[in-house]
Amino acid sequence: MTEQIMVQVRFKEQTEVGEFNDALYFTQAEYQAKSQVDIDVLKEARVTNWVNTVKNPPAYVEPTKTELQAQKAELETQLADVNTKLLTAKDVGK
Repeated sequence: MTEQIMVQVRFKEQTEVGEFNDALYFTQAEYQAKSQVDIDVLKEARVTNWVNTVKNPPAYVEPTKTELQAQKAELETQLADVNTKLLTAKDVGK
């Protein structure tokens, strides 16, 4: 399997609601095909979306009893899996 090398463009911007930190990822071909203006437009869209989300968060919807029971069952399954692993785990480095 060939690994694909990605180009990471990290950026941060101070906004009216705080500092935004993010990164864009491109294949080498995608990155080479983009101009700095293209990249700046993508960055600005990310910043704008984040600021809008912070200023206008989605309304909180109280989970139903059924949803809470399903979450509890999933957590109980995860806990049982961890307990099983603990019982069979060997201490390493003691």
